[in-house]
Amino acid sequence: MPQSAELMLADYIENGMKFFVAKVHLARHAAGASRELPPLQVSFRSKSFMLPIQFGKLNAGKAQDVLFFMLSREGRIEVANYKAKALPTDMDVPVFIEKVSSQFYRDMFGKTVGRAGGIVMEYAWDMSWCDPCAADPLSNKELRALGVHWPRGEDTPQNVYVTRLHTQYSKGQMQKDLVFRTTKNRQNFQGQYMMNHPYEGALTCAEGKTYVRDTKKRLSKKACNLSKITGWSVASINKNIRKSVPRQYR
Repeated sequence: MPQSAELMLADYIENGMKFFVAKVHLARHAAGASRELPPLQVSFRSKSFMLPIQFGKLNAGKAQDVLFFMLSREGRIEVANYKAKALPTDMDVPVFIEKVSSQFYRDMFGKTVGRAGGIVMEYAWDMSWCDPCAADPLSNKELRALGVHWPRGEDTPQNVYVTRLHTQYSKGQMQKDLVFRTTKNRQNFQGQYMMNHPYEGALTCAEGKTYVRDTKKRLSKKACNLSKITGWSVASINKNIRKSVPRQYR
C-alpha cells in the first residue's frame, strides 16, 4: 500500500467504515480456464448511501473507469453531490457505425464525460414492463443473484428499477466520494441510435432524383451530428460514409 494510504484510511475509519482485502493467487488464476475474476458479493446495511472512490486512486496509474448497476424498488438512482450527464440518444447515425460500434460508444462516452471527469447516465429502466426493451427484463433468478430480496412470482411484473451509471476520473479529479439518492422517477432512458440504409436500386424518375438529393442532405447532417457527439472530424466521417453507400449518394 502507498504511504499516503494511512491518512485516507484513518479518515474513513473515523467515520465508522469497514474494509476487507481480497488476495488473488495470480499464478493459480493464470493457469485457470477463465481469465475473468468472479465478482465478490458483500451484503451490509448502512444509512450512508455512498461509495468511497478516493481510496482507489492511490495506486492508479491511469483514469479510473467504474460502472454502477443499481437496483431499486422506488425509481431512478441519482448522484446527489455531482451533476450526471445523460448519454446522447435518439439520433440517426450513418450505417458504417455498425462496423465500429465499440469505437463509436467509447468516443461518444469520452466526449460526454469530458476531460475533467464525471458521471454519465447510460441506462435507466422500469423492469415491470417492456415496450420496447434493449433486453428481456431480469428474471427472478437473476435478481436474486444480484442481491434483490423482494422478487414476486415468475409470471408477475417485477417491482425493480435498474439504473446504470458510468464514471471516469483521474487522481486529481472528483475529490469528493460519490453520494447517491433514490428518486421516484421511473421514466425510462436508453441510448438509441438509428441506421437508415439508402435505397440501392436504380433511381431515374423525378421522384427518385429528389430522393437522392434529400438523402445526400441527410447524410451530411448525420456527419455533423456524429462529429458533435464523438469528436471525430467531419471529413473522416464523410469518407467512411462514401465507402458505405451506393455511388449515387456519394
